[in-house]
Amino acid sequence: MKVRAYRIVCITNLHMGAGAKNYGIVDLEVQRDVVTSEPTMHASGIKGALRSYAEHYHRSTAGERIDILFGKKPKKEKDLDSEAGSLVFFDGDLAFRPCRSTGGSRPFQPCTSYSQVALILDKAAALGVRQDAVLEPPPESPVPVSFGNASDASVEGLKRAADGGSDNAWLNAARWLFPSEEGFVMLGDSDFNNIGLPIIAHNSLNEHGESENLWWQEVVPHGSVFVTFVGGYDDSELDDFEKFCGIGKADSAPLQFGADRSVGLGFATMEKLA
Repeated sequence: MKVRAYRIVCITNLHMGAGAKNYGIVDLEVQRDVVTSEPTMHASGIKGALRSYAEHYHRSTAGERIDILFGKKPKKEKDLDSEAGSLVFFDGDLAFRPCRSTGGSRPFQPCTSYSQVALILDKAAALGVRQDAVLEPPPESPVPVSFGNASDASVEGLKRAADGGSDNAWLNAARWLFPSEEGFVMLGDSDFNNIGLPIIAHNSLNEHGESENLWWQEVVPHGSVFVTFVGGYDDSELDDFEKFCGIGKADSAPLQFGADRSVGLGFATMEKLA
């Protein structure tokens, strides 16, 4: 199996729902990794969004090829005549998220953690995408370190980030995951895990303007970056997949993942990692 890595950059806030009833304060929570508890994008949701895009733009000219890659859908709801596609989709792991910043050049700085970088690079090595994922152990008492123009930034009220330098193995590894040269901050795992996600309030008013249904929705903020992997039998399958999903085309329409498309949630770009 040939595998390629892809970066998903959120243009708008993202809500890929956990799907379970929640009796806490937040009514609708996002999907989370079962080990790290960080936000994730389940493979099934990624596949569904990409298939919808491919069918919308290419069904009339390449419907049979799309069925081969993504699987053949049953013609009726209870029809058993369905086939699995040849492509293999993997969960999307959180690589970066924006953090509030004082100092530095921007009010928000992209942040990641040692564990998230290691998680993605270990997966890349296991899938044969990269073989240089062996990193030095993270510092025992990590302090925020920065790369590029994120120098002198203090994120989320933490200690001001120190310049990580050009020979820092962790920062150089994280550069592969980051979508630009603007700079980012590497946080210790506990600091990164303690940064909460935004909660959006929704309300339904009756004809008299009275609240009837106040509920709360958790979202992954726009500017967040996920990394996912897609496998196929050979390069031609992955080339067709990228063509059908607009990956690598500057003028392609954005993809949409998760819920609430009609109110602008879940729009993102997707690009191949070199």
